[in-house]
Amino acid sequence: MPHPVVHFEVFGRDHQRLQAFYHEVFGWELFAFPNGYALVETEPHFHDEATGATTYTGDAAFMNEGVVLEEDGGGMPTWRYRAESRRPYFSAGIGGGIGPGGPSVSFSIEVGDLDATLARIETHGGRTTEAPHEAAPGVWVAGFADPEGNVLGLVREPAEQSA
Repeated sequence: MPHPVVHFEVFGRDHQRLQAFYHEVFGWELFAFPNGYALVETEPHFHDEATGATTYTGDAAFMNEGVVLEEDGGGMPTWRYRAESRRPYFSAGIGGGIGPGGPSVSFSIEVGDLDATLARIETHGGRTTEAPHEAAPGVWVAGFADPEGNVLGLVREPAEQSA
C-alpha cells in the first residue's frame, strides 16, 4: 500500500490536559519537550537510560530482537522485525477514508471493551459522541470527543485477539 499512515497528532488549546487524558484513558506513554509538544508511544516498553536501549513488553516484545533487512520478492529491499513471525499480526500502517464534512483530522483506536473505555473517557473529561454499534458484521465501533473537542473513533478488538 503506498503512503501508509504511520503517525498521528492531536492538538488543542490545553495540551497538558490532552496529554493527561490520553495517558490516563489509553495508557499511552508521553515524552514531553520543553515547548509543550509530546511524543506518544503506544507500545508497552521501558527505556534503559544508561544504555539508551528500549525493551518492549507484552504483545510488543517481538520488536526486541531487532530488524532484519531482506528482499521483498520483487527485488526491492525491505525490513521486518526478527521475531515478527511470532506476532499475531503486522501492518505497516493503518487504513483510512475520505468523506464529506467539516475540516478535521481523526483516527480510531482499537480497544478490548467499548463500554469500559467510554466510561474511562467520560471520567477523564471526554464525552461519548457515538454509542457502540455494529458498523459491519462483527465490527463494533463507537465515537468520543476528547477534552478539547477532537472527535475520534473506537474499534473493538476482534474476538480472537481480545479473548
